[in-house]
Amino acid sequence: MKGRVLRQLFGRNGLLLAILVLALAVRLIGIQFGKPFRYHPDEIKLVVQAGRLLEPGGRSADALFGLGSYPPLYTYLLAGVYGVYGLAGVALGLFANAAAFKESYYLNTFSFHLIGRVMTALLGAATVLVLYHVGTKAYNRRVGLLAAAFCATVFLHVRNSHYLTVDVPATFMATAAFLAAVGVYTRGGWKEVAAGGLLCGLAAATKYNAGLILVPFLLALFLRAKDERGRATSVLTDARLYLGLACAGVGFVLGCPLVVVDPQRFLQGFLTYGSLQAQGKVGVGGGFLAYVTGQMSPGYGVFSHNSVPAAMGPVLAALGVIGLIRLARGRARVDWLLLSFVVPYYVVIGLANYKTMRQFLPLVPFWLLAASTLLDAAVAKVQRRRAVAYLVLGLIVAGAVVPELYKDLRWAATMCGPDPRTRAKEWIEQNVSDGTVIALEKYGPPLLDQDDPHAQLRLRSGQYRRAYQIVDSQAQLSFGYRGEPEAMVPIQEYLAQRGAEYFVSDSFTRDSFYLRLSEEAFSRLVAHRRAFYTWLDGEAQQVVVFTPQDNWAALLPTLVVYRLPQSQGGGLEETAQAGTPGERLLAR
Repeated sequence: MKGRVLRQLFGRNGLLLAILVLALAVRLIGIQFGKPFRYHPDEIKLVVQAGRLLEPGGRSADALFGLGSYPPLYTYLLAGVYGVYGLAGVALGLFANAAAFKESYYLNTFSFHLIGRVMTALLGAATVLVLYHVGTKAYNRRVGLLAAAFCATVFLHVRNSHYLTVDVPATFMATAAFLAAVGVYTRGGWKEVAAGGLLCGLAAATKYNAGLILVPFLLALFLRAKDERGRATSVLTDARLYLGLACAGVGFVLGCPLVVVDPQRFLQGFLTYGSLQAQGKVGVGGGFLAYVTGQMSPGYGVFSHNSVPAAMGPVLAALGVIGLIRLARGRARVDWLLLSFVVPYYVVIGLANYKTMRQFLPLVPFWLLAASTLLDAAVAKVQRRRAVAYLVLGLIVAGAVVPELYKDLRWAATMCGPDPRTRAKEWIEQNVSDGTVIALEKYGPPLLDQDDPHAQLRLRSGQYRRAYQIVDSQAQLSFGYRGEPEAMVPIQEYLAQRGAEYFVSDSFTRDSFYLRLSEEAFSRLVAHRRAFYTWLDGEAQQVVVFTPQDNWAALLPTLVVYRLPQSQGGGLEETAQAGTPGERLLAR
């Protein structure tokens, strides 16, 4: 009996299970990239905020607003998981007490990042399952399987599922809310309405843009009312509409209590968030269709493959575009639901100047659904030679999935290989004395700042040998700064005022000031920074260069250590020996 049930289960769902196993596997491979250091800049603030929430004053207004304008839900979930981890660790004897648990963060910071990354990976794999159900319930099982297969391996979603950021969780919430919207349209039950509203609110609390999933949810209610009563406007007297809106409000407040803790402060943060999206940053930008055409920054590092063709592959890029056009020309109401999220969401991110593929990510499941409906319709039209039709379908699917799977694995291999930032850190710790003043750019080596209040604990971890006086060269150069550079002193003077003896340049930061998009949007600021680089190359001494040993798709930066002219050689303890590939010493 049990064996027959298992055979029936795996016989019908075997392909789906294989897709889900693949989806989880490619999201876990390479998840320890950077260990033991943290090379994704956006992860740090989420981990720090989650820890702040676990402090005794973690429920104060200042603690709750610790991320400023950033949607907070994922940090609440992260704090909850950290709390369970700490309690379990104390109970099992891993930590002597709560103080020892807190101390463990400074001794092994990466483990806390890894916990969050695994959370994201699980939500990424769960999105594949939810998408399967969306495709099956909105269309048919073949559409569900195709969409799930595409989502399991599509590079953009797989890569971002390795990051402790809000983008994949927001995509999961939006996809789950859309599944509920399909249920509202097809069944109209109270449970579907309540669940859909709640998920819409949670999506908005995870990433504000994802709150646009409320549009197809409301459209589903209107279409259901029209089917039941003959008029869409009859929904205005339907209690289900108000239940859905109430649940959406509850979901948002649960995930973002800032709106009731201090409404004015929340509004200011929300407007700041919108302003930053509209203003953009150095190194990003592009026109309304830039996501699709690729006429934007090529991306680098954790933000590489910065366009739909690059991040999803040319096959899925083309199938998605054609599929969306086909849906727009059709009359099926479920297609309206899908388009009612895709169109307004793309308008919002298309008009913004802050353009990166992480902003596009919530659209990925819907893009893949459109591609899958296109293939499904093409197969359904073939009345004869069905075997040939399925063979062609298999080749198209392979053409879409295999290159993406290759990118997934290639990304993991490169990111988990030797990192120039780690090698630069090791060289500096071997050759530059404690307390030396070193200026860094945004993607520099992970040096320990002696002003870190927990510097002694971090030194005990064995991950650091020395501590330095770190000068953040970006303090003179906010990426979103649009003011007059004349108001800023030359960067070399800024560094001299702070006694900087060394400057570590990284190619990610430097190259962003030589992009056409940067020059067009921030011409004065770009000229100001380029003048500094000209001075740096002409007056400072290049001591050592660290280049990636494997730099597939520009995932890793090149770092150059400069000795600044006013330092007179201070801090350098010994002459380094060049030896490792991609590392060379330079002398003037």
